[in-house]
Amino acid sequence: MDKEAFKKDVDNEFRELSSRIDRIRAAFESVEESDRMKFEMEIENLLQKREIARQKINELDSAKDNWPYFRMEAEVAEQDLKIAVEDANNLLSRARPS
Repeated sequence: MDKEAFKKDVDNEFRELSSRIDRIRAAFESVEESDRMKFEMEIENLLQKREIARQKINELDSAKDNWPYFRMEAEVAEQDLKIAVEDANNLLSRARPS
């Protein structure tokens, strides 16, 4: 896969994960107060991982011949973000609505 095709795929995946994060944040507002402390930390973790993934993906734009190195970093950051999104979804499914 060439750089442009990879960048397109990773951008699409990032947008989907960002959408899921936004939905999780919205659902967070409806959980019971006692569960919110757990969610605040989880949301902060998601936002940090999203920012790291965004930075790694953006680094691909300026990468030249060494783009496979940046590809690997972007893949790792995106996988970390994907796992964090799944963890947050699991936590949300166990939360009590307010």
